[in-house]
Amino acid sequence: MFANRAAMTRRLRLAAILLLAAALAPGLWWRSAAPPSVGEHPVVVRPLTIAQSRIGPFAVASIWELHSDDSRFGGYSGLVVTDSGTLLAASDSGFLLDIPIPPETMPNPAIERFVQGGKTDKYRNDIEGLAYDPDGNTAWAAFENRNAIARQSNKAGQWFVHPPAMRDWPRHRGPEAFERLPDGRFLVLGESVADDGTHPGLLFSEDTAEGPSEGPEKGSAPIEFRFRGVPDYRPTGAAALPDGRIVILMRRFRLGLPPRFTAALVLADPAEIAAGEVWTGRLLTMLEPPLPLDNLEGIAAAPREDGGGLDLWLISDDNFMSYQRTLLYRLVWCRP
Repeated sequence: MFANRAAMTRRLRLAAILLLAAALAPGLWWRSAAPPSVGEHPVVVRPLTIAQSRIGPFAVASIWELHSDDSRFGGYSGLVVTDSGTLLAASDSGFLLDIPIPPETMPNPAIERFVQGGKTDKYRNDIEGLAYDPDGNTAWAAFENRNAIARQSNKAGQWFVHPPAMRDWPRHRGPEAFERLPDGRFLVLGESVADDGTHPGLLFSEDTAEGPSEGPEKGSAPIEFRFRGVPDYRPTGAAALPDGRIVILMRRFRLGLPPRFTAALVLADPAEIAAGEVWTGRLLTMLEPPLPLDNLEGIAAAPREDGGGLDLWLISDDNFMSYQRTLLYRLVWCRP
C-alpha cells in the first residue's frame, strides 16, 4: 500500500511539473463604460522580510506577497503605472487588477476584463504585456496565443489587430515583452529563441491597433530585428524610461517542485535598433536568492515623487498554481 501511495505521489508531482512547464511554454480608465466588478474575496497584501538591501544599481525598497481566493486573481504578466498613481496588472486570463501605491490589502478589489464581452477562455485572453498612455487615456495589451494586440480607450472604444509580422510566431512563444516608448513607438519582443540565442523583435513606428476590425492587414509595418539578452534567459517584460531607453525583464525557469526561478534586468537603447540586425543591451543586475523569487514577468517604471530617480516595479505570474506566489517588488534606481 505504501509503495502504491509513493508512486501516486510521484505521479502527482510529475503532473504538476508538466502542467507548469506547459504554462510557461513561453483607476481603470474606461470604467464609465464598464463598471468595475467587486469581488467577494479581498486581495491580501503582506510585506516580506528583505534579506538583501541592494542588487546592482538598485535598492530593494519593498517586496510584498499578494493573495486572494477570488478565482479571477493571479497569473499577472503585464504591469503599468497609471496617471492616477496606481499600478495596473494584467493577467493570463485577461483580467485587470488595480493595485494602490503603496500596496495595501484591498477588501473589495476592482477586477475586470480588458476585453469586454466575447469568449472568456485563457487561449483568447492570455495577456503577456501591457502598455499605457496617460495623456490619451488609452491602454494596449499583447496577447500571446493569438499573436494579437488590442487597444482600449475611453474615447475610441476597443480595437484588435493581428500584425502580419507576428503571424508565424509560435503560439506559446509569442509576444512577451511589450511597451510603448515615450515617442509613441511600440516595442515587441517574443519569447521564442533561435539557435544563436536571439529572440524575435519588432519596432512599430506608430500605434499597431489602427482600425475598427480584427484582421491581419491592420497596423503599420514594423522594423524586424533580433534581440540578444542574457544567455538561457527569455524576455518577459519591458519598461520604458523617460529618456527613451528600455529596461527588459528576463526570466530563467528550472523544473522542480517547487519550480526554481531567477531573473535579470537588462538596459537597452531602442535608438540602436536596425532592421535585420541583432539588438543588445547591458546587464544591470541579476535577481537570485536570497531574494524571494517566483515567475517574474511584469515590469513598470515611474519617476519618484521626491525626484530621486525611478521606482521600478516587478510582478510575478503564479500560473494559478497553489505552490507559486504573486510577488510585487519595488526597486529604487537613484541614477538611471
